Amino acid sequence: MTLPRRVVPGRAVLVTRRTLRRHFLFRPEPKLNQLFLYLVGFFTEKFGVKLSAIQVLSDHVHTVVTDERGELPNYLRELHRVLALCVKSLRKWEGPVWEPCSVSVVELLTAEAEAQEMVYTWLNVVRAGLVRNPRDWPGVTTGLEELSGPAIVAERPTEYLNADSGLWPEQVKLRLTLPPKLAELGPKRARQMLRDELERQLAEARAHVRKQGWKVLGARRCQKVSPYQRATSWEPLRSGNPVLAAGRGARTKLREGIADLRKFRKSYREALEKWCEGIRDVLFPYGTWWVVEHHGAKVALPEPDV
Repeated sequence: MTLPRRVVPGRAVLVTRRTLRRHFLFRPEPKLNQLFLYLVGFFTEKFGVKLSAIQVLSDHVHTVVTDERGELPNYLRELHRVLALCVKSLRKWEGPVWEPCSVSVVELLTAEAEAQEMVYTWLNVVRAGLVRNPRDWPGVTTGLEELSGPAIVAERPTEYLNADSGLWPEQVKLRLTLPPKLAELGPKRARQMLRDELERQLAEARAHVRKQGWKVLGARRCQKVSPYQRATSWEPLRSGNPVLAAGRGARTKLREGIADLRKFRKSYREALEKWCEGIRDVLFPYGTWWVVEHHGAKVALPEPDV
């Protein structure tokens, strides 16, 4: 049985998803950038999701978001579905756009984890040897400057969305905000934590590129790559897919998070067994989503420390 994914309102997560067989279907160009910004802006507003960081590489996308209302599965389903349809139209692509079962959702348990994953998102193009400076990336990306700044305005793409349907406004506004744990520290302290982490990870990313002996590809060459080519770099098969992050050195917090997740999964299995026996008043643990959303099951209230 697939392990249940816990959906906790108000918690930040790192979401990663790849294209089918790592094809460069998201190669940066103005039309694709407009698609991503518009649709992310539209669906974050629709489902009450707050965006903190995003970077769209040619074969995958990273986002750090906060699921304010506990609708992350709906948000991801609708965003990825419409994105796929639009990309298929743009690229004249037959078949799936996304790698099957490739959505990675990592719960961020601490402010340190939020900062590290936000900076990881900003610097992915540097770590991959695509550009030397993150601001050189010609695709969709954000950084420290956009946080709590003016909204990013994205116009509705003319080629892929039906302007006469009444579903799609002419423009959307995309605001980036600090995730909850960092926000609790206050803007000044949170920004300093992000600056320190940015300096550390940028040095590490550039050192990694030098150690690999890579020559930085550069923005222009990245834009000239065919979207039908695939990434050829080797990656380990069946590697672990983490679902929790507590930050560097926060072993106690990580152990606590793992224990809490195991408790949730155990309670979920016990409740599901009773549900399958026909007991409809069983309480599922807080964070249960699918059986509550689609079958009206009852869910327990959150514990005080959740």
